[in-house]
Amino acid sequence: MTYATDGKCHNAEPGTFNHECGKPALWIGTTAKGFASGFCAECKVRGFEAHSVVSWISAESLAR
Repeated sequence: MTYATDGKCHNAEPGTFNHECGKPALWIGTTAKGFASGFCAECKVRGFEAHSVVSWISAESLAR
């Protein structure tokens, strides 16, 4: 299990002192630099860290 596939949303908003969302991750987002992280549905749409994601894959598809 990796940070990207541990099943948790790791989005953190500015000013929250790295407090991560923690909801179940439905999406894995990967940045242009290759860093992958889990995101819940809400953070995928509205999350600060989601803005740097260049590709998305369903977390469910990785569980198969």
